Amino acid sequence: SALFNLQSLLLVILLLICTCAHVHQIFPAILDRNKTGLMGVFWKSARVGERLSPYMSLWCLFMAVSAPSPYAHIHSMRMLMRNTELHSPERLSCFDRGVVG
Repeated sequence: SALFNLQSLLLVILLLICTCAHVHQIFPAILDRNKTGLMGVFWKSARVGERLSPYMSLWCLFMAVSAPSPYAHIHSMRMLMRNTELHSPERLSCFDRGVVG
């Protein structure tokens, strides 16, 4: 959940700002007529995205470089499975099982 992880929360805020700025660029009337209330958050996010666009692009670049790979957990699971396969009883030789000797 994004509320308990700072990096995920920052990523959600970044996506909100970038999305609102893009929507405001294509459909300005939708966000301009809702400047107050709950929909005002989207208008304010669009303003932040438009006015701070160089900083927002740097923030996007930083988040892309610093974010962990979404496949990192798959790699660690493969390594764990590979290690358990090497030490499974079916793969042990007769010397390791205690049959000989």
